[in-house]
Amino acid sequence: MPELPEAELAAEQLRRWLDRIESVEVRDARALRDQEPEDFIAALAGREVSGVERFGKHIVVALGERRWWIHLGMTGRLVRAGSSESLPAATRWAVQSGGAWLGLRDPRIFGRTAAGDAAWVTGTAKLDQLGPDARSIDQEALAVALSRTKRAVKVALMDQSLIAGLGNIQVAEALFRAGVHPKRSACSLDEREVAALWTGMRGTIEDTLRDLQTVAGGDDEVVYMSDGGDNPFQVYGREGEACPRCGGPIGRFVQGGRSTFLCPACQPESPS
Repeated sequence: MPELPEAELAAEQLRRWLDRIESVEVRDARALRDQEPEDFIAALAGREVSGVERFGKHIVVALGERRWWIHLGMTGRLVRAGSSESLPAATRWAVQSGGAWLGLRDPRIFGRTAAGDAAWVTGTAKLDQLGPDARSIDQEALAVALSRTKRAVKVALMDQSLIAGLGNIQVAEALFRAGVHPKRSACSLDEREVAALWTGMRGTIEDTLRDLQTVAGGDDEVVYMSDGGDNPFQVYGREGEACPRCGGPIGRFVQGGRSTFLCPACQPESPS
């Protein structure tokens, strides 16, 4: 499932791949948000790409005064090929740029996209409702955000209106690095714990992005850390394995409908 590091990698690849958008295909209109296929095509075709930015898990391509918003959803990933016919099944939309086709393969159609005037795209994608980006938020802003909610810290960190970009994997890893139990009330964290959490967030995001960049190499598809192969994470997906810090067993419980991984010894629910 894509989180901030995967979205950042996708943005990096788009910066390399996109130039002038020569043509556009909509293969499944369900991938568009509040927009007809003909309007989406008209907003993109023939436009020059002037930049690519990431906001949390969202990607925004600048096209002069227009914007193109891309959200990968739970199962979406960018794919690239020499012709539209060679793009894989379940590709929902595609654009031709720089002599190649770029599309979004999304089997479950959770990803969404839209293009048009900048203000309309911002409102349609609800980008104005996002909190500070998890990769750039400073420690003071994190402390302020957490102090405003009594929710469990894991639940709070996954609220995109509070802090944008974190998902289940990155939150579990950040909390482990900080030694904070996921059920702790966000506003109960003291200054030392907030500092440790801020460091843990930055550490897991940068480590995951570095690993993704290494795995992706020159491939024409974004890869996710959950795709298989060696598990690079310290606690996520490691129930019953030895904690890398204390050697005790990694635990798992369900929180907010999602699996939460932690070391009960290193992340006590009632800190001393």
